[in-house]
Amino acid sequence: MSLPNAANAEFYEGVMPVDGEVAELSVLVPTWQAAALERVAGNQGMTSGQFLRRILQQIISTFPVAV
Repeated sequence: MSLPNAANAEFYEGVMPVDGEVAELSVLVPTWQAAALERVAGNQGMTSGQFLRRILQQIISTFPVAV
C-alpha cells in the first residue's frame, strides 16, 4: 500500500481525496474536544472527517515510509 502525498495526489482545499480503500476508526474524545474539532473544521470550510484526515496526513508525511 502506498501512502498518498502532495506529489502524487490532487488537493481540494488542502484535503486529499479519499481513494477506494478506507478504514473506519472510532475515537473516543471528551465532548468539548469533539465540539472544538467541529468548530475548527467548520472555520476551515471542512467537515470534522476532512479535517482529521488532513491532520493525519500532515503528521504521517513527517515520518519516513519504507517502500
